Parts: sequence; structure tokens; C-alpha cells
Amino acid sequence: MIGLFATRIIICVLFVYLVDYYPGKDRYELLQYHPYILRMYAISKAMIRLSEEKPEQAIQELREGKKDIEALNPVPTPIFEFEKIRSLQHLTQVISQVRETEEHQMTSGGFRAKLAEELSAAVDEEDYERAARIRDKMKGLDP
Repeated sequence: MIGLFATRIIICVLFVYLVDYYPGKDRYELLQYHPYILRMYAISKAMIRLSEEKPEQAIQELREGKKDIEALNPVPTPIFEFEKIRSLQHLTQVISQVRETEEHQMTSGGFRAKLAEELSAAVDEEDYERAARIRDKMKGLDP
């Protein structure tokens, strides 16, 4: 999986290099997709951070991607404006999804830990009916 994201990063870097050295008016044909390329670059870096279980760093990569897109010099094509708006919206959505996922994992993980403590207490108290109910609740949390 990381190989796929690393490949995307290489493609993004090659795109920027190509645009810098591409001569003439046709350069706009490439530049109009620059927001999209930067979006894919940011998402690829964020996915690598998520695979390393570093969600805060993933969010930072996405924020930096947004800043990079906002800082782009305008290209006089409608596709550029469309890609810029769409890329900024998409990165904002991905940031929200990463946050929501992280909060959900923390919440469900905290709830599971609390249930585990209650289960242990119920077993220590030899309240096996309550322990069985708690066990069933914990099973219900499994995906």
C-alpha cells in the first residue's frame, strides 16, 4: 500500500519538474491541473502518515496541501479554477474524515476500556450475570 502512495508522490514531483521546464503556451495545459496534483500529493503523504498511525501528522500534511493550493499563481483557464475549488473542498472533507475517525476510535476505545474494567469488577464480585451482559456489550462493539 505504501508503494502506491510513494509512486503517487514521485508522479507529483515529476509533474512540478516538468511544468517548470515546459516551454510555451501549452504550459497552461499542464498548469491547469496543478491543484489536482497537489491534492493527490497531500493525500498520498497523509495516507502514509495514517498507515504509520500518526493521524495528527496526516492532518498537518493535508493542511499544508491546502496552503500550497491556495498559494498557486492563477492560470487563466476555467479548469484551473474548478480544480482549485474542488481540491480545497476535498482536502477539507478529508481532514474532517480523519478527525471523525480518530475521535470515533478514541471514543470506542475508551468505552471498551471502561467496559473491560466493569467486566473485571463483576468477575471479582462473582456477579456472573452482570459479567455476561458486559461481555455481550463488548462483543457488540466488534466490527
